[in-house]
Parts: sequence; structure tokens; C-alpha cells
Amino acid sequence: QGHIQSILSEYFSSHEATVLKEPILFGDFKLLTTEPNAARLYQEVGGYLETKALFDAQLEEYNYDNPPMNLVLFDDAIEHLTRIHRVIRMDEGHCLLVGV
Repeated sequence: QGHIQSILSEYFSSHEATVLKEPILFGDFKLLTTEPNAARLYQEVGGYLETKALFDAQLEEYNYDNPPMNLVLFDDAIEHLTRIHRVIRMDEGHCLLVGV
């Protein structure tokens, strides 16, 4: 991490804060709750709090039409959900989930 940070500060100092930002979460669901008919662009969805709010809104909508599913969305779960969502949206996308 230190070596990467020194290279960034030397050559790309104007972008250092953006590149080293944590967490880096991307998806095509950012506008899904506010603009359901908008084009689904793959973009940064924000930090944990913003992404948790998006997933909570979708979960609330799901629970309204189906038997309630109570999920606890902690930081690692949010990261996994964004990855799983990306894979499922791909043509012929599949992944292996192993729970311990």
C-alpha cells in the first residue's frame, strides 16, 4: 500500500484521493429506486451507507409483495451483494457461493 501511494503522489497527485478511496463499490442499480425507467449505467454507487440505503429500499419493496425476508446488511455483505449482482446481470453469468 505504501509503495502504491508514493507512486500515486509522485505521478498522479491530483487523483490520489479518488484512487485510494475505500470502499470502491460499483453497480448498475444506483438510479433504480428513483428513476426505474432510466438506463442502467454501471457506475460507482457510493460508500457503504449509500449502498445500504439502496439495498434496504429494494428489500422493503420485495418484502411488501412477498413473505418478509429480514436481512442484516453489514459492510462485507454489501460488498458481496454488489459482486453477485454484477455476475447475475451478465449474459450466462454464474458464480459459486460458499458459506462457512
